[in-house]
Amino acid sequence: MAFSILSEALIADVRDAGYDSEAVFAEAFQDAADLELWGKSVLIGKEDVYKVTEDTWRFSSHMAKLRRCLKIAKESLVKPEVDKAKADADAQAAHSLATAQAMAAGGSCNTQQSSPLSLAMPQWPQAVQTNKLDADARRKLWHDFGNTYTGEFILESDRPAKQLVQSYWHQKVTGELILVPWKRLLSQAEENVSVKGSGGNKESRFLAIMAEAHGMVDDIEIDSPTSHFRVTKALSLRATCWALVGWCHLKSAKTFASHVMEHFTKRPLEGSGLRSPTAPEAEAADQALVETLVSLMGHSNMTLDQAIYEVVDVRCMAATLLVPRPLAAKATNNNTSHTHNNMPTANGGPVRTAPQPKATPYGQSGQSKKMPCHLFKKTGACKFGDQCKFKHTSGSGHGRAKP
Repeated sequence: MAFSILSEALIADVRDAGYDSEAVFAEAFQDAADLELWGKSVLIGKEDVYKVTEDTWRFSSHMAKLRRCLKIAKESLVKPEVDKAKADADAQAAHSLATAQAMAAGGSCNTQQSSPLSLAMPQWPQAVQTNKLDADARRKLWHDFGNTYTGEFILESDRPAKQLVQSYWHQKVTGELILVPWKRLLSQAEENVSVKGSGGNKESRFLAIMAEAHGMVDDIEIDSPTSHFRVTKALSLRATCWALVGWCHLKSAKTFASHVMEHFTKRPLEGSGLRSPTAPEAEAADQALVETLVSLMGHSNMTLDQAIYEVVDVRCMAATLLVPRPLAAKATNNNTSHTHNNMPTANGGPVRTAPQPKATPYGQSGQSKKMPCHLFKKTGACKFGDQCKFKHTSGSGHGRAKP
């Protein structure tokens, strides 16, 4: 199908070069630069046939058709994986239906010598099966990602988790961009740790393996990130997924993540009475931004790249969603702070006076805290004299202190 758009002379040259199938042609040229180099050698070598020169071969219709042919051939490599998964799902569904009908009729099912365990296996929805991203398709995505973004180096452990890639792949296939909570934006290393720590008996592990094979797995999540470093990593993983599955260019996805982090980490002036947004407030703002992207893609027919440009560069929405918040008022101690006058001051607040000492049976606590000397009260004299640490007063409480 890809070769059909080429001219007969160009098809002959392609086949003479050994590219006898679309798959071979797609795998031979890993990027556009390789195709440009080979196309130039073919077109310039036969200037009289293709009517091109050294200056015009790049803009000729033959070169444009070669580029289009390569794009179609590469897209056809991914489609068989989806078609194969759909065919397997249809075959399994048909087999299960035949088994159920045979059992309902009281007969035996001899289609494939089904065991009791296979008869008890749950049948997953076909829509989920067709969007299952297998290992070969995942490797193909990472291979194309490495060829497209040659300067982007990501360690195996720092790649987005397989389940996260599967989620965004499903979104891309269905054309529905959905917000994934930050606590589910995990790397492959974090996913491995979560799976190992889940434990469980043999039956639960077996069912988990079967569920993963059919694309029906519970979302793995950790505690919501609170530190700036962890939030940056989570948004970077999401940006990589968007570019990996072909939602948008990697630069656009990283620009969106940087837009959120720029205003999330921005600190207000000291003494302004304001604070930076918290992690839950930042996640709520991020949710509003993603909802705006979905709205622009749905109602305005924008691509994700165009929607990101609209949100970040045109509207600058994060600047209004992640503004500094006022600091909470500090709690006052009622035992030490009293307001005795409601007259406003120059600053607009009430006048506050110093707290008054409490009255006690032995005088005010702020003036005299000495207890009376019981020996002096009883006998009128004290053997400690001036060295006594208690107050020398008469028994009635009105006598004069004696040494």
